[in-house]
Parts: sequence; structure tokens; C-alpha cells
Amino acid sequence: MKFLAALGVMFASLGVHAFNAVPVLDGSYAMKLKIGEKVFDDELVLKGAQGPILLQEYEDSIQGLIKVPGIFESPLEGSAQCSSVSLLCDLDFTIVATENGGSYKVRYKAQLDSDSYLKVVQQGLPPVLKGAAYYENGQVLGTFEATRN
Repeated sequence: MKFLAALGVMFASLGVHAFNAVPVLDGSYAMKLKIGEKVFDDELVLKGAQGPILLQEYEDSIQGLIKVPGIFESPLEGSAQCSSVSLLCDLDFTIVATENGGSYKVRYKAQLDSDSYLKVVQQGLPPVLKGAAYYENGQVLGTFEATRN
């Protein structure tokens, strides 16, 4: 009888783990980009180049796009590094912004900090990325916060 009870506990435990999805950063985000005093509502789509951007461990290329509604849409390319040891994810990616008759590169540096990391992993809340956007010369364009939809 103890064997059957232990077997039941083991299968119940396996069942719980089978339904717990591994947290990832992939997905669509609502991004608020603040440039000076203006706030722009942009869209960010992220995905791992070779597979999902796993919070527990990821160090690889990322891709996706940024859409500035009514103005432009640009693919993004870059890299991400996530670690369950540091409880952080760092992202670095670039787009080409096309507006007002010209084009220029914009580099984004984002982070899922340890507080947000734990909220995603422990509470199942959506990831919130925070960071800054930079012109090619390194000058800050603005800051942003992106929350997955």
C-alpha cells in the first residue's frame, strides 16, 4: 500500500511539472517609449533566433520587430542573455528607423530586472522590460518600458 501511495505522489508530481510552462520572453509587447516629454505607444515583438528565449538560461541571438504605428515597422536583430543564477535577462538589439524622409539605426538595451524576473517565474505575471534607446553615436534617444501582452 505504501508503494501505491508513493507511486501516486510521484505521478501527481510529474503531472504538475508537465503543466508548468517554462517562462520565456518571446511574445508581443506594448512598449511606451519616452522621448523628452512625449510618450509613444509602440509595439515590440521578440523571439529567439534558434528557439524560445528561456528565462532560466539563454545566451543567443534574438529577432523580431518594432512597429511605430502609422510611421514605420522595422525588423530587429540582436542578442539576449538570461540566467537563473543572476535572476536577470539582458537584451541588446538594433533596428533601422525610417521617418521624415530619412533612415537611422537605433540601438535598444533592455533588462528584465530581478524583481520582474521573480514575478514572472513565481507569480506567472507578464515580463516587463525596461531600458533605453540610443542613436548610432551613443546619445540617448529615450527610455522605455515594454510589457508583454
